[in-house]
Amino acid sequence: MSVAFDTKLAMHEAVYAFAAEAGWRLRTLLRTQRFHNTASMVRLYKTNILSYIEGATSAVYHAAPSVLKILDDVQCSFLGHLNLTTAQALLDHGLAPLSMRRDIAMLGLLFKVACGVAPAPICSLFKPSGGSLISHGFASNAQIHSRALMDPVEPSHPVIIKRSIFGLIRVFNRLPQAAVDAKSTKLFQRYLQNCAKNADKNNALGWQLMFSVG
Repeated sequence: MSVAFDTKLAMHEAVYAFAAEAGWRLRTLLRTQRFHNTASMVRLYKTNILSYIEGATSAVYHAAPSVLKILDDVQCSFLGHLNLTTAQALLDHGLAPLSMRRDIAMLGLLFKVACGVAPAPICSLFKPSGGSLISHGFASNAQIHSRALMDPVEPSHPVIIKRSIFGLIRVFNRLPQAAVDAKSTKLFQRYLQNCAKNADKNNALGWQLMFSVG
C-alpha cells in the first residue's frame, strides 16, 4: 500500500488509511480467537497486522503523537481482547508498544548510517560527529559513543524536525557503547528491546518512552 503525503506532512490521511486497513485485519483475526491460544494469536498479529502497520514507519515517524494514536490504538485493542497488559506483551511475547517499536526501528536506521551500510542517498543526509565540545575546551556532561552522528537540530527548528529522525540523533548518540558495538542491526535492536524489558521489570517510570525524542 502506498503512503499518501500531504503538503504540510501532518500525515493524517496516511495514518488513517493504514489504521483502517489494520483495523479490518484485526477484526478478521479476532474472529478466529477461539481456535488459538494467546501465543498463537500474537504470532498471527505480528505476521498479518504488525508487519503491515510497520511498513509505514519511516514515512509517518515525524507525525504528532495525537495523529499516530490511531495506529497505536489498533495494538491496544488487540491486547485488550487478549487480556494482556503492555508489560506482559513485551516480557512474554516480545511485543513492545508501537511507539517504542517505531523508535527502535528508526534507531536501527541510524545505526546502519553510522556503520556505513545504509543506502548512499540516506547516508548523505547525515554526518559523523566531529567530536564533542570537550575537544574545543568546553566541559560537557553528555557522553557519546564512538559512532555518534552530528546533531543538526537546534532549539529554533520546527517541532516537526525535532520529532523526525534528525531529532532522534540525540537519543542515538547517548546510547551505551555496547549497543553500537553490536555486530548487526538485528542485534542492535535486540539490545534495545532487552534494555526495555529490564526497565519494565524494574518498574522504571515511563519505560515505554525511554527511546523517544521527547
